[in-house]
Amino acid sequence: MRPFVDVAYFTPEIAVSQELHTYAGGLGTVADTMAKAAHTLNYPLAIVTILWQQGYYDQVMGTYGMEVYHADYRYNFLEDTGVRVSVGVHTNPAVEIKVWKLPEERYGTCPVYFLDTNLPENDELAKLITRNLYGGDEKRRLATEIVLGIGGVRALDALGIHPRLYHLNEGHSVLASVELLRQERASGKNFDEALACVREKVVFTTHTPERAGNEEHHIKLMEEMHCFPGISRSDAERLGGSGGDVCNMTVFGLRTAYRANGVSKKHTERAQKMWHWAEGCPIVEILNGVARDWQNPACASAASALELDAAKYEPKQKLFTYIEAKTGRLFHPDILTAGWARRFAEYKRPTLLFQDMHFLEPLFRTGRLQLIVAGKPHYHDKAMIDRWNEIRGRSIYMPSLVILENYEREQSALLKEGSDLWIQTSRYPREACGTSGMAANLNGTLVLSTKDGWLGQVPQEHHFLYGADHAGPTDAEQDYRDLQSLKEMLPQALDLYYLDPDAWYKKAFAAKRYAEEHLTGERMLRDYDEKLY
Repeated sequence: MRPFVDVAYFTPEIAVSQELHTYAGGLGTVADTMAKAAHTLNYPLAIVTILWQQGYYDQVMGTYGMEVYHADYRYNFLEDTGVRVSVGVHTNPAVEIKVWKLPEERYGTCPVYFLDTNLPENDELAKLITRNLYGGDEKRRLATEIVLGIGGVRALDALGIHPRLYHLNEGHSVLASVELLRQERASGKNFDEALACVREKVVFTTHTPERAGNEEHHIKLMEEMHCFPGISRSDAERLGGSGGDVCNMTVFGLRTAYRANGVSKKHTERAQKMWHWAEGCPIVEILNGVARDWQNPACASAASALELDAAKYEPKQKLFTYIEAKTGRLFHPDILTAGWARRFAEYKRPTLLFQDMHFLEPLFRTGRLQLIVAGKPHYHDKAMIDRWNEIRGRSIYMPSLVILENYEREQSALLKEGSDLWIQTSRYPREACGTSGMAANLNGTLVLSTKDGWLGQVPQEHHFLYGADHAGPTDAEQDYRDLQSLKEMLPQALDLYYLDPDAWYKKAFAAKRYAEEHLTGERMLRDYDEKLY
């Protein structure tokens, strides 16, 4: 029996478990949150994504620094739906796609369908389409978007699932609208009639606050790749055109949806200003949330600041045992432990704190601070790989600093549960939301952050906030100002922790309670139901 599905949620990645190597970062975490909230609320939502043969990548420490390793993964717990569909990609008119289903009971999710081209009947190029998440050149990226968008709609049709709404996330998914347009055109409608019908059943989420970070491709290349079956070039330009022979995938999403959303208040305001010229659909604000399985059970049951203090002991010991096993370092439970862990990207400024070692080194040396760093750069981002190796080099000579390799979901949970302080250093206003601090708050871990993303719309007294609330004239000037502000705020956090621990845990308990009430996936899904669905 096929499940009733009201909303089909399209995403290039999902992070339901470390067992499934189908995620790289925040987009996958948000999809996981939706899947688990839909299961909890019994909401009729299904997720369509890609089964990545090698996932993102495994990060290992080699002789000369960070190395990238790709392994093939197989999942014997996925169900074969028996459904196969095909799409045209470049010169191949029929790339076969197999549809797998994740059993809902395994991780407590809504139905999740995975699309797979790594099949014997496909040629080697077709097999590569679903090989690496965010890997390959521009042509392979477009091929994956054909599989996800066009193939995803066809897969749902073949499964007998006909949702009322298609929720498309970021530009990766917008070719689903092309397939919906093709179907409406095939029924005899002209283009404007078909577009009106598609707009009634498509919603769109933008996750990127910088226009330069929004995906664009030359329309000629997209035509060659077979991205627009059933749509003329002039109609493609009308939908995605942003000047010249270029298709902007975010513009395409906004012009084929009846409503869209940003993922925090500040991000939404920025998106509204950034895309007003596109004359697309309205953009509303829906704050991201996090899945409740990020919360340690002892922290969840803590009903007071005193109980939270006690509840933090075991997660911290578990984290320290993990650090000792991975690095040989012995961390002390009485020293404030801070974590910086997320995707290594330039705008997240992983080395901001290390720009003034005259400030940082004494904190390590005098036993005031222990710092754990973790995260993966994109495997083609040499500059960020160099930054990762730079921190690794510093950690060799600083016993209170460690950098952990292969940042994955389980490691992330250990850090969020066991740390006292969660550090975020994103350059304002580049962070759309930044949910890692929300999960940290669920575990009584306080956040030290710039005023970016979700931190701009929650009670300020629950956090240690620093930096400007506007962009600087140059990145270098903004980084300098933010560093000076960070150097003022971090000692204040340390003083509170050591001089008034009761006040520390009252602050942490207030942040935890707020997160439990306002920053969960259930709240997020209810907002989507009210504002977008």
